[in-house]
Amino acid sequence: MLSILPVILLCLASFAILLIQRVRKGLGYVWLFSVLITIIVLGIEIFLRWRLPLDFWVQNWMRMGAGVSLIGFRLDPAAWAYGLSLSAMCLAVILTAPARLQEKESVGEWSACLALTGLGILSALASTPLGLIYIWTGIDIFELGVLLATSRREEGVSRVVTAFFSRLAGTALVFTALLYSLSKGQVLIWNQASPEISLFLLIGCGFRLGILPVHLPLQETKANRRGLGTVLRSVSAVSSLAPISRLPEIAASPGWAQPLLWLTGAGVLYGAVMWMSENQEISGRPYWSISFAGMAVASSLQGVPSATVGWGVAMVLVGGMIFLYSSRVAWVSVVISLGLIGLSGLPFTPLANGWQGVARQGFSPLVLVFLIAQVFILVGYLKHLRRSENALIGAEGWIRAVYPVGFFVLLAAHWLIGILGWRGSFTVGIWWAGAADTLGFLVVAAMFGMLPGIRIGWKSEMGFALLLWKRIGGGLARAASLEWLYSIVRWVYALLGKVVGGITILLEGEGGILWVLLLLSLFLSLTRGGNP
Repeated sequence: MLSILPVILLCLASFAILLIQRVRKGLGYVWLFSVLITIIVLGIEIFLRWRLPLDFWVQNWMRMGAGVSLIGFRLDPAAWAYGLSLSAMCLAVILTAPARLQEKESVGEWSACLALTGLGILSALASTPLGLIYIWTGIDIFELGVLLATSRREEGVSRVVTAFFSRLAGTALVFTALLYSLSKGQVLIWNQASPEISLFLLIGCGFRLGILPVHLPLQETKANRRGLGTVLRSVSAVSSLAPISRLPEIAASPGWAQPLLWLTGAGVLYGAVMWMSENQEISGRPYWSISFAGMAVASSLQGVPSATVGWGVAMVLVGGMIFLYSSRVAWVSVVISLGLIGLSGLPFTPLANGWQGVARQGFSPLVLVFLIAQVFILVGYLKHLRRSENALIGAEGWIRAVYPVGFFVLLAAHWLIGILGWRGSFTVGIWWAGAADTLGFLVVAAMFGMLPGIRIGWKSEMGFALLLWKRIGGGLARAASLEWLYSIVRWVYALLGKVVGGITILLEGEGGILWVLLLLSLFLSLTRGGNP
């Protein structure tokens, strides 16, 4: 039970702050309570590092037989790393929330952040596919409700529904693997899955992440920006990345692994270029997620599932720093720029372990693709960090004091996980990979004039090359994506809407009762099958 204590506290707190808002008509009480709860949860997560591993099993809770209804939760180093990441993210969102009051963040959004963080931590703990399927469904329904509530246009609603069904497709693949395992008389546990079942699990998770194949059914909207939007994207990604870290070392046969690696590499490179090319970091957030998810999937395909955690943690924590940075302050920018060190993959940095997965087999053309993609990720991070935006002008003193703390929390959590995360997390890694992407980053950043005092003068040529790749890569991504399938789903959705609307108008008319009686008679005649 100790392993799920943070989940219980967060879920209870999400309801409690709504009650506090009703009793105390003021945001100050709710904000202070939210900060205290998230600090307690973060402290518990840190304490649990010295209590690993912890198991919690629920057997035959649906009385469907052993193995079918087995639900397990295991706090291992990977689950701890993701749990600490999400806890730190939630605290950072609450600490930086006063600086976003002009965006009209509500108490309901803070409550949703706490509940979503609890679901995300629970998904990281799930050690059996059945439990994860239930949690995935809860997260998807939660996300569907939030996005439908914030979508105003019909096109936005249809894309939200399409995104919901695309994630259900990934869930269906994992459920298929579960049924196949049961047909063989086996109880499916992540780290004990056979290669053929592991392939189903990996593709199912990759489908939900948007990397196998590359697809973006839902773009960012103005209503889904910072705060709740950042937590929502982080939880959705972690819920699919955590099970990948538990797959066996042989997650796919060589005949499948190589094609999937090249497909993943193309998706990562496309996402990295699009991330760097976007004008705002929020609009580039889906590409940021795709790039890091692809690195994690590649690590699993290379047979190093533990390396997936480094990429997932970096996606959440370093990404959180740039996505929550709504008000620019000079010295806070310096703190956030330290995230580049954590992303570099240099020896004894938090992401050094990540390259042990991607570049396990040594240098190759495929590894070169990933190195180039990482360079573009770093350059894009610096580009978005340099963008000028609203400053904390006229803000109260306590807001100015609390706002930077959120970014310190994210930065400290990243390094804490890198040092204490798991055996081999704080390592030299693949030193030449970290050195290569760092050197490449410095060269490309200098070409774009991003480094102070250094001008190479190739900015126009680099801009043209990136524009060309963006056009070519965009065309290839559209050709290999599932946009055609999403168009069909949206068409069916619109058709069903018109049919339901027509039936509603018909039944609400003057002859509505007669139509109801007619349909009832028809239904009874069909169910009786013509028997008297």
